Amino acid sequence: MTGGPRIYLDNAATTQPLAEVVEAMARVQFDTFGNPSSKHAFGPPARALLDDAREFLRGTLGAAQLVFTSGGSEADQLGIVGSAAARPPGRVLLAATDHPAMLQCESLLAKWRHYVTRLPVTAHGDIAPETLFDALGDDVRTVAILHGHNELGTLSRLDELVSLVRRIAPTAHVHVDLVQTYGKLPFDLDDADVDSVAVSAHKLHGPRGVGFLALSSKAQITPLLKAGG
Repeated sequence: MTGGPRIYLDNAATTQPLAEVVEAMARVQFDTFGNPSSKHAFGPPARALLDDAREFLRGTLGAAQLVFTSGGSEADQLGIVGSAAARPPGRVLLAATDHPAMLQCESLLAKWRHYVTRLPVTAHGDIAPETLFDALGDDVRTVAILHGHNELGTLSRLDELVSLVRRIAPTAHVHVDLVQTYGKLPFDLDDADVDSVAVSAHKLHGPRGVGFLALSSKAQITPLLKAGG
């Protein structure tokens, strides 16, 4: 039907940025456009805004560190591939119905001689604890978990899954894709006992092309891009 009012029902895919967000971004682009690393007068104000934003977001998850990325996909790849690259060759566990941002890490992981095991899922799209139990071993380097399924809305049984990893593969890195649930459900890295989480701004009325990887104090990550300090 054309000419009538448009009704948007796809917020799980992306959300419309809030007017306040667009206005704040425009204001910063004009007023605080300096390079945050610059030593001249235009640098420190930009650095202060960047540091304030990082500290605020870090606090929302109880994270020790926070790395800004171009979105959820880059945050997932840094969390999964970066953690595996910091460890000896072994296996990385993913679910067969994970978001493509997670599944497409397989070719990158191969460069560090890691092998991906895709775990079968339930009819609701999540990993059953017994399935993870059977797949775990001392050769597992990273376990990636989709907290909220992007198509089905299923929430993972995170407590049970993480408990299994800590018991059977205690040195493995646990990465959680929090893209669909950040800002909707409370989450704390220490309480959840996970090492990293990925977040994307456009899922909660923020700008496209902005995300972050939040890291716990014990997370070990190898940078995938070494440039610019």
